[in-house]
Amino acid sequence: MREKWKNYLMGSGVNGQVLYAQTGVWSATKSRWRLYVALCLWVFGFLVIQYRSVYHTGLTFGENHFDVLYADELLETYPYDTQSVTADDVQCEFWNSVVHGYQPCSSIVHNDDTGYCLVRRTKDNRVFKVMETSPGTFYQRKEFTCEDVYLDFMNFRIGANRVALESRNRLVRAWPRTKTRHPTRGIVMAAYTSILPSTAAAVMQLRYTGCKLPVEVWSMKGEINETSELVDELKSKYNVKFRVLDDPSVSGFMVKIYAVANSGFDQLLFLDSDNFAVRDPTYLFDTEEFDSSGALFWPDHWHPAHSIFDTGSGGLAWELFGIDYKYQMEQESGQLLVDKSTASNALTLMKYYVQNFQIVEKLKAVWGDKDLFRFAYRRTRTPFSMISTLPALVGRYVAIPQTNLSSRDFCGQTMLQHGPRGEALFLHRNTLKLSQERGKRMVWEKVQRFGGTDSHDYKVMIGPDRQEDTCWYIADWRLGQRENSPTESPSVEDSEGAHVQIERTLIENVKRAEKLMGVGGGWNRDNAQRWTSVKKAERLEASRVSRTVKNVHNATNTSI
Repeated sequence: MREKWKNYLMGSGVNGQVLYAQTGVWSATKSRWRLYVALCLWVFGFLVIQYRSVYHTGLTFGENHFDVLYADELLETYPYDTQSVTADDVQCEFWNSVVHGYQPCSSIVHNDDTGYCLVRRTKDNRVFKVMETSPGTFYQRKEFTCEDVYLDFMNFRIGANRVALESRNRLVRAWPRTKTRHPTRGIVMAAYTSILPSTAAAVMQLRYTGCKLPVEVWSMKGEINETSELVDELKSKYNVKFRVLDDPSVSGFMVKIYAVANSGFDQLLFLDSDNFAVRDPTYLFDTEEFDSSGALFWPDHWHPAHSIFDTGSGGLAWELFGIDYKYQMEQESGQLLVDKSTASNALTLMKYYVQNFQIVEKLKAVWGDKDLFRFAYRRTRTPFSMISTLPALVGRYVAIPQTNLSSRDFCGQTMLQHGPRGEALFLHRNTLKLSQERGKRMVWEKVQRFGGTDSHDYKVMIGPDRQEDTCWYIADWRLGQRENSPTESPSVEDSEGAHVQIERTLIENVKRAEKLMGVGGGWNRDNAQRWTSVKKAERLEASRVSRTVKNVHNATNTSI
């Protein structure tokens, strides 16, 4: 009997006779279907058991069937709304690395990893991807673990959605323009004790250009001694009003955003304390670019295809701030032209950003206030204009001997920003600062400009340190050709005589301002502890920049 059933299931004959003839074709076919169904049920049951093991206990990783269950093309990005989430609402399941596959949420995501965090929404057991990312130009993204940051990441985005929605529902009222009521205009700056001499030099330079706009200088409570001779001179001779921000939760670059938001001017030009005007900037308020949009921003050295910041196409910033990726020059916030009547929603969102900046800082998604204005304006759909002329570098050649020089021998330490028609406008001395003793040197000898037409080819690189200075240069975009050919890109020209005279005057004014601070007791002992913490934060920031710079230099040696 056993042999008969064996032959029956196999479809073979018994004693040389065809089984189909004895039992009929229908019986044999039905039995085969039973076998197929049993086999399918067994396979399905095995997959269910494995799925439950992986999905609920997280004990098995990297199985082939898991890639099918969580196929990338079937996963959606988490639908961020306005409701905050907790670990009970959304649970982290895995980090999915393109190279290593599914890893526990506790796995370290290195700066060269590509992938996303996989989370499960508990109310419906749906899975989503969050924090989808890929390496930047120089692998500058900070390391993290999904379990450490996914909730903070999600809630930052959700909170921003909530603020943006509330702002959108508010009616934005412009200042009342009448025949007798025109917008008030002025210059806004932020300062603290150590950079006040540089601030004073910047104000004096504005007056030398013929600028008569009033100036507000903002600082945290207790950071500037307003009884010093320097402060008295700025108030009496240069039409400067000192304003104090009394909010313990605000520090560092946040002062800039609060200064812009709380300024007494309807329309304002914000300038960093190390940013010096080449010409009177008052005309900017009447340009078509500003009048049509209500904001005018300036480009940085960096763009998504070449940046020392994590704002490339795979950067975390886009998802974190809730805006679609767009190729655009990054923003350099050393100068900002803002009409507050159109910026209300964006400024409200920026306040939320800086009040909840911990996750941004932890991931280094953006650098300080850099790009925050651009992101907030885009998130709230507030229009702005961006200067089209790319920044040049002002510095000197430092190679010895100075023969057969290439672009890499140039040491640029100041950004030259331009006006809407390409005219030189601001000298932003953001590398070799006048507040430093070694920064009081004459270095504005030459100007290096980008010679190409496509911003994708604009690449600023770090050169070898010269005399303990950080040197930047614009790389030759036509790689493979000699950089010292007659038609090389970039071009290097002698600095205008006015630049040299401006630098000499600035250094003299900074030295004089420092003496006035010493006579007037500018160093407030009551705030020594606060000042120490500020300097410590500056050193940590400088250390991070130094590490990034080394990555840039290493990449330079291998790519150019």
